[in-house]
Amino acid sequence: AKLPPPQKREVAVAELLQRVAALETRRRVVWSAAPDLQATFDPDQVEQALINVVRNAAEASPEGAEVTITATREAGRLSLRVRDQGPGLPPSDNLFVPFFTTKPGGSGIG
Repeated sequence: AKLPPPQKREVAVAELLQRVAALETRRRVVWSAAPDLQATFDPDQVEQALINVVRNAAEASPEGAEVTITATREAGRLSLRVRDQGPGLPPSDNLFVPFFTTKPGGSGIG
């Protein structure tokens, strides 16, 4: 699983978060970003990463819980945070090993 080189451009962050939030239907996704927050990155790659993280957060959260996505600028850098109300990851020395997964039938590439 190798990504193509990033195609960076100026991105309206709030619009990106709104698109990602709308894709998740199992849990309510609340997003927060200043309407004028802009950043330079590959929007396709960041959107796909956020989709994967939000999907994982929705799967980990109990019924009725919500997932939040927050974007802020801190020390000149864009900060994206996804929070869920799940139990967290189990202890493991393998969390950053490629293709490691804790999900039955998972591939570890999300």
